[in-house]
Amino acid sequence: FVERLGVEIGISQYEIGKVIAYSLLVGVLAPVLVWFLGDRFGRKRPIIICLIIIIISLIYILKSMNFSSYLVGNITWNFAYMVTVIFVLAAAARLSPDGKLASWLNASTLLSQASAPIFFGLILTNHSFPNLLPYLMVLTCLSLFCIFLTKNQLDK
Repeated sequence: FVERLGVEIGISQYEIGKVIAYSLLVGVLAPVLVWFLGDRFGRKRPIIICLIIIIISLIYILKSMNFSSYLVGNITWNFAYMVTVIFVLAAAARLSPDGKLASWLNASTLLSQASAPIFFGLILTNHSFPNLLPYLMVLTCLSLFCIFLTKNQLDK
């Protein structure tokens, strides 16, 4: 998906590879931020903030469709995603000490990564990348709704 978006924008494969490498390298710093933040703000608040950052990054990429938005947007959303995953897994470990919930979260992440290219590919057959924005908004809002359903359980 990220590669195809770069091609759609007109970025060379070499530059796309560099952007992906940079975003992964910056993502490695996410555990440092999580370690620094700890439980100061609970778990729910950082997850919500990161989801908002992710959607803003995707909007920026899909609305601008240029190299700068591709670079900054990918680095930003990848970092925020890594922070989100760490906080979600921490919440899952706290809510389910036997590890079942954390295992399910890992499985759902893998399912998402496996199925997203198929679904977005089907959407892109008839539409362009900016037309993915409503779908991304719906999925992010669904995630936020699920977080709000947990009430304060995430912060226990």
